Amino acid sequence: MTELTTDEVTRRNVDLSIAFTEQLIADESITLPSHATLVLLPRDDPTLVEVNIAIGLAAIRRGEDVYFRHMPETPGEANAGPTR
Repeated sequence: MTELTTDEVTRRNVDLSIAFTEQLIADESITLPSHATLVLLPRDDPTLVEVNIAIGLAAIRRGEDVYFRHMPETPGEANAGPTR
């Protein structure tokens, strides 16, 4: 598994956040727990999944509520992993 720079993690997570926001707008049935930290897990980018799980676990250790959400694929250029 390759290491990601902070800039790469940020860019990929911004792309995921935009895609998730588009899903929220398109599907009003999607709900999120109030005051939870949202951690997105792209199906096709295992390196970013590992980083984001670590971020989510760190938030849990700080006492935050965390909501992990699988995403169907990494949008745009952020797709760096194998498709399953």
